[in-house]
Amino acid sequence: RLSPWVRFALLTAALCHDLEHPGVSSPFLANVKSQEIAGAFKDVLLEKHHALRAFEVMVDSQVGLLEGLTTAEYWTFRNAVSGCILATDFSRHKKYCERLAELAANPTAVMPKQLEMEFLIKCA
Repeated sequence: RLSPWVRFALLTAALCHDLEHPGVSSPFLANVKSQEIAGAFKDVLLEKHHALRAFEVMVDSQVGLLEGLTTAEYWTFRNAVSGCILATDFSRHKKYCERLAELAANPTAVMPKQLEMEFLIKCA
């Protein structure tokens, strides 16, 4: 059973994983000559941009979605959501497949909760 915080983190990651997506891929942005296009993103890896913008919105004083969290809760939540959003980067897909194969090959292996969350987002 997923705790309310894990469900909230997964829902947040699902909603924000393509926030402000420009409709082109990270490799395209990395190779584009126009600084106007590439400069619109804080990092050419789109998933980092999606995660960053999601938290900029959530902590905005007019939104205040995370105001009631302690510092420790905030960072736990942020790391969980960011990890899930970053997991959607297709350039990391092969590593996730390899990790899943490793876990499947070891019947006593236990999948860490964060990795489980990342697989759930990748499958959504």
